[in-house]
Amino acid sequence: MDLRKRKEVVQRIFCSYLSLLVNSKNDIALAQVLNCPDRGLGREAFTDLKHAARSKQMSLFLVATSFIRTLELGGRGYAPSESDPLRKHLKGLSLFVHFIDKLNEILGENTQCKNCSRAHFVSDKDASYKG
Repeated sequence: MDLRKRKEVVQRIFCSYLSLLVNSKNDIALAQVLNCPDRGLGREAFTDLKHAARSKQMSLFLVATSFIRTLELGGRGYAPSESDPLRKHLKGLSLFVHFIDKLNEILGENTQCKNCSRAHFVSDKDASYKG
């Protein structure tokens, strides 16, 4: 992959992370960054997450975070059943959720950065509607 294409890929991934931080309901952004960097969350994990989100009528991100939080905070009594398809992706989903938590923490410490990222996505959205 040449340098220009590599730069475009990195820029798209970076923007997807920012978009997900600004709008956790952005399932397209989540799909682009779920396994970047590699967390062992491939097509099967995305499909399982998508089916769970559809059945619960929630965003992909909310399904992933609620699944991990339930396990972390609820303990064994709240553990999903052995047949839960998300269970086999526990490690990767946990890594993803904790990474997003860390990014939110970093952005939360820098309100100027958070406001800038929100303004950036609002202007991008306006530009995409215009043309």
